Amino acid sequence: MRLVVFREPVLMLATLSAGLVVTVFGGLAAEDATHARAVYSIWPVLLLGGIAVARFIRLGPSMEGTGWLGWWSLGLIAYLIHLLFAFGGVYDFDPRAVIAGQGLFTAAVNVLLLVLWLLSVIAAFIPSEPPWERGLNIVTAALFIATALTSSLVFGHHPVSNALGVLLVVIWLVALWRRLGRAEAGLG
Repeated sequence: MRLVVFREPVLMLATLSAGLVVTVFGGLAAEDATHARAVYSIWPVLLLGGIAVARFIRLGPSMEGTGWLGWWSLGLIAYLIHLLFAFGGVYDFDPRAVIAGQGLFTAAVNVLLLVLWLLSVIAAFIPSEPPWERGLNIVTAALFIATALTSSLVFGHHPVSNALGVLLVVIWLVALWRRLGRAEAGLG
């Protein structure tokens, strides 16, 4: 029997696809499908973006050819889908309802993360690396970390959200440990 090994792009797309299946069909099984879809749709964002951030932590600015851009880009797509379910489904595309429901700070942080993440992905596709790209990636990754941990561990009321928050902490600490090990070995 031959072991099937999936290439990384297949894993990226499978993560996004599985997240969408859980979001759409899992919502059907919930008492409040609209709210459930807003909750479930954050899970692929956490996984895809979280793996990209782990790569960034481990490798720093030398991420070319590491799969980082695929994870990061699909994480952005998943975030856009999440915002569609949350902003559109829960709040009927009404900014005042979003601010009333989440508060101005949370709403502003979501908009800021969306703008920075979008700029980060666009900058990564520019052939000649813009001088501001590294700083943009650092700020965006830091904001992603803060929002991911806040949404999953502080405000996450679903066991899957909590488990994903803990998983992200573990993979980010492992990534940091591996980066520090590489630095000590003189490799990076």
